[in-house]
Amino acid sequence: MKLDACIADQYITAPNDLKLVNRAREETKRLVDELCKKGDVDNKPRTYRRNVRKEYLSLAKKRNKSKREIRVMLGKQLRYVRRNLSTIEKMLDKVEQEAGGRFPLNKRDQRIYWV
Repeated sequence: MKLDACIADQYITAPNDLKLVNRAREETKRLVDELCKKGDVDNKPRTYRRNVRKEYLSLAKKRNKSKREIRVMLGKQLRYVRRNLSTIEKMLDKVEQEAGGRFPLNKRDQRIYWV
């Protein structure tokens, strides 16, 4: 059996890839910002943006990453995503009540949140 790899899509990332989890964290951060704008929130919730970005880049720039370093960073990123998602859920409840039951996110953001 011969397989031709010329047609294989190259832009698909592995589900355990650090880049993929970082992208999810950035999207949740963006959704928190959108909800803060729509809800007229004075104090943004803590998302540790600068620290997380610095940690991620310190590992991403390394040429040789150990399995342990990758595993630790994936765990950290997933915890930040979980924290952002719980913040989004709380803010959605608050903003939705103020909007009279209308879902405050547009279709693209709504799809990203559900995925």
